[in-house]
Parts: sequence; structure tokens; C-alpha cells
Amino acid sequence: MFLTLAPFHASITGTNDYQSDPDLLKKQEKSALLRPLDQNLIVKVNVERHRTLPSTFSTPEHWATPMGLHNALKFPYNASIKKGDTNALCLMSGRVTKEMVRVHTDEYVHNRERSQANPSVQSEDPDQAIAYMMGMSYYERVSRFRGQLENLTQTSVISNFAHGFAKIGAQRNRDGPLINNGEINLVASQVDMFFRTTAVAGNGRLRADQTLPLIIPMTDFLALSLTDVSAQEHAIINEFFQQKEAASTVSLLHKSIETQGEIITLTQGDYQKKGDTRYTINGVTKSLKEWIGLGFWNMIISERAWGDFHLIYLTKGPQTLAGGDYTGVGAFTINPGGIGAPITSNLNGGYGQSLGSHTFRPQNYKNLIVKHNSSGSPYVTTTAPTPHNPGLPH
Repeated sequence: MFLTLAPFHASITGTNDYQSDPDLLKKQEKSALLRPLDQNLIVKVNVERHRTLPSTFSTPEHWATPMGLHNALKFPYNASIKKGDTNALCLMSGRVTKEMVRVHTDEYVHNRERSQANPSVQSEDPDQAIAYMMGMSYYERVSRFRGQLENLTQTSVISNFAHGFAKIGAQRNRDGPLINNGEINLVASQVDMFFRTTAVAGNGRLRADQTLPLIIPMTDFLALSLTDVSAQEHAIINEFFQQKEAASTVSLLHKSIETQGEIITLTQGDYQKKGDTRYTINGVTKSLKEWIGLGFWNMIISERAWGDFHLIYLTKGPQTLAGGDYTGVGAFTINPGGIGAPITSNLNGGYGQSLGSHTFRPQNYKNLIVKHNSSGSPYVTTTAPTPHNPGLPH
């Protein structure tokens, strides 16, 4: 396993190991040997806010701060990754713009041209750069919708922070391990955007004389925001890799309506009964829990305490997308305390179709070309090599 951090600026040379460079300005590299059974790994992420506060500080009660803004000082989160995959940790603090993404696409183009002109010059692995560009492009798409969302819900976003993984997944056997006893063949485009915290201000009413409870317009904000961040997960894979039917919770719910005629809605009063309801799909009859999978079912119903405004929208059984490369279920979980859009395969994100065997091998670097569409968003053209032509001309 290799853990790599790019230098703070391209002009900074040298490499360290995360220990002798406290400001982490140089490129950082560290490796660890994984055992054969180390297939599923856990990444522990701690987000600490207001780190200059003294250790004796305690969060004040609600309304003791301006506008009742209540904020946790630490957000611990465990994310799941798999052995052999390339995982680019992407951060959004506030928003991401096209100009911010362009810095990385220009750097990739420069490194690729330099490597082609002088093959002896080492460059970063293309899969790392491409995964990172895809992840930051996802956050740029999410940032674009924010203004429209604020207008629709009469709210203002005060602060916004998110992080997640953009992935190039390795090819695996049906039971999960890497093919050919450990060969890493990167083929699957994925995003797993597992964490987001947003502070929102608003009076909750379109007019001052309305008696609508505050919780309803805020739930509308959460629902619309969740729909957007999920839809952008399949949209960024489709756009970035020029595909057509990547999977996300939104696209899986649409597929459920197309194939089964409905999606399932769960509330506090009926989720247990509906979970035991039996459905016949393609001649096979199972309970909803069994179609969804007990592990996934238990995760979504226990994710947060049930309440009056807690809703779950669920696919009616597994759905197939990504050109047949993905089959699974998706769910929206919405309540005043938070939102989620998980899909099976331990992702809070999207899954694309296969990119072709050995697309990211070093000999094929010249065929991984980053371009920009008419709106200025980046995408990559790929040509998978063949055994007789390991680096095809483009």
C-alpha cells in the first residue's frame, strides 16, 4: 500500500515521509506491506474545527451563539477502501470553481507532454492524477448548483465542507479478491463522497406571516441538496469518462421505476412491515429485506434515530447499470439531522462501467488525454491497450 501527497507547489522538489517535513510542503510518500487477507481497509478521517480553542473549551448551549449556530468541533468518520484500488482524497472547503480544477488539468497536460518528450523523466502515476481531477470536478458541479438551491429554499449557506474519495477500482474476481492472485488492473471509475457538513441560515418561510414549521423547509433543503449531490455522482463519471449510464442512488431509483414500476418509501410507522413484505421479481419471491440485503437494510434503518420527518426512498430490489458492470441497490435517507445516498459496494457515490484492461499501465500514458468541453469542464479520452500494442497511438 502506498500513501502519497503531492507537493504544495510544483516548484518544490524533494520527497519526505510525512514525519520530517512538518508543514508537508514537499511530496510525501509512505508504504506499508499488506497481508493476503487484507482485502478491505478502513481509513479513519478526523475533521477538527477551531483547533486554536483551548482544551478546556466546551460547546455553548443552543442560542448562546449568534443565530443559534451549533457546531461540533470534531467529526470522526471511518471510510472503507479496497486493496489494489487507487483512492484520491478530495476536499471541498466552501466551494470549488472551474479555475481551481483547471490548475490540476493544466499540470497533468504539462507532465504528460514532458514525459512523452523525455521518457526518462518520471511523472506521477496517471491514475492518481485522473482520479483526483474527477473528484474535484464533482465538487465543482455541486458548487454550481448551490446558488439555485439557496433561491429555491430561501436559505443561505454560511459554510460548507466536504471530503470523499474518487477512485479507479481494480479488477476483481466475483468473490472479491484481486484477479490472478493479486494483479492490479485498474478498470472501474467510482466516487465515494462520504462526508459533508453544511451550516445554513434561513427563516424557513416564504412569507413572514406563514405558520409553516421551520423543520419542513429545512427538510426540503436537505432533500434537494441530497438529490443534487447524488445525481452529480453518476453525472461526473458519465461526463469525465464519456460514459452513459453510471450508477448512483438517483440513477438506481430511476431504474427501479423503469423496471419495477415503483420505488419503496419507508417511514417510522411502516418500515418494519414493508421490510417483511414479499415481492416477486423475475419469477423469484423474497421479502424486501432479502432483496435489498440484510447488511444494507440494517445500515439504512439504523443510521439515525427514526422521527416524524425521517424518510427513506429505496429501490425495489437490485438494479443493473453501468453497461452491466454494476448490479446493486440504492437508498435516500433523509431526516433533520442529516442525509445519505448509499449504494451497495460500500459506496456513498457512483460506479461507472469498465474502462478497459490495462488502461492505466505506464505504456498507455500517452493515450490518457485530458480535454475540456464547451462549458470548460474536463474529461478524459482513454484507449485501452492490447497485448500486441501496449501503447496505442491516439
